[in-house]
Amino acid sequence: MAEILFVDDNPEQVKGLRTQLPKDVFSSAAHPDDVTPKQLFRADLVLVDYRLDDWNERDNARGISLQPVDGLALAGILRSHSEQRKSPRPIAFGILSNHIAELARNLPPEYREHAIARNCNIEWAFEKNSNSADLASQLVSLAEAVEKLPHNWPVGSRISLEKKLAELLDIPNVDWRDRALSDVHRCHPPIHELSEWTHGIVFLRWLLLRILPYPTFLCGPRQFAARLRIEVGHFNKLAADKRFRNVFRSAEYTGILSSFVGPRWWRSGIESILWDATQNSSATVSSLHNFLRQKTKVAIKPVKSTSPVVCLDRDLREMDALADAKDAVRIVPDDWPSYSDDAWTTLDLARSEDNLKALVLQSDIDRVEAEG
Repeated sequence: MAEILFVDDNPEQVKGLRTQLPKDVFSSAAHPDDVTPKQLFRADLVLVDYRLDDWNERDNARGISLQPVDGLALAGILRSHSEQRKSPRPIAFGILSNHIAELARNLPPEYREHAIARNCNIEWAFEKNSNSADLASQLVSLAEAVEKLPHNWPVGSRISLEKKLAELLDIPNVDWRDRALSDVHRCHPPIHELSEWTHGIVFLRWLLLRILPYPTFLCGPRQFAARLRIEVGHFNKLAADKRFRNVFRSAEYTGILSSFVGPRWWRSGIESILWDATQNSSATVSSLHNFLRQKTKVAIKPVKSTSPVVCLDRDLREMDALADAKDAVRIVPDDWPSYSDDAWTTLDLARSEDNLKALVLQSDIDRVEAEG
């Protein structure tokens, strides 16, 4: 059973959220003064409020070292205690707050959660006032992912590591399995000494912060729509259809954290299915759409673009409208993984938004300036 511990200066504030958790997930809530070692060491996920205003004992403590200024500082203390026990086990730590924007400062909205987590030594930053059902689902996904991590990370055996990697990511036993594993390795999963040292938490962070937010060996709905050369809105309706899901079921990502940020699919699985289904002509748009019509029995709404790409807006969020590559330029946002697909924005946005123009790849900047 996964366990979640809420640490809040007003524990009653998370009562409603706790009622949204499934019955098979145990939760407890405590004021910072009342957290016990038993609560801490049993938890799979510890969520600390960012603002801790109602904490008189801290405010009256002698010495600045006894006064953690916020939830980030307290999370660090609790993590240190969890790592000092005789038999450490993986525990994820996150911030749960109504003030994520304040914590993020000038970070774009799309970058807030995973950028905050990466920079602040936590696994995720959760918005307390978000939809409680969706938030509860995310919390459960993360807690259950921690529960599935091995308490003793396999070391010294490539075979054991490969087996554990495939098990955690739930790579299906199909003909494209080896290609999927190869794609995963190109993204440098930390499965050796770092995962042993952190009991797998660093592996979880890699997946949370370096894979799921970006187009890598897993792709999201917009990337899938671009590959199929259909409109994103149409794809979203199509992806909910049972017939479509049956066709691509083996390519659905079902490993740990699969429900954390929405659906993801294995790229190698998509390509293998399309290649076989179109009789080796998956690069031909007409073949792709004929196959989709045949399998789903619905009309296909193709994009007008011949080379559609997913673009980022001024806040570095993915846009639903796909652009043609000739009307877009590549950009290099800070911390964009080198193993991810190129990031794109539209030419119009690159010309009108200085923050995006500053990110344009040097080899593309002439197109922005010459045609502007």
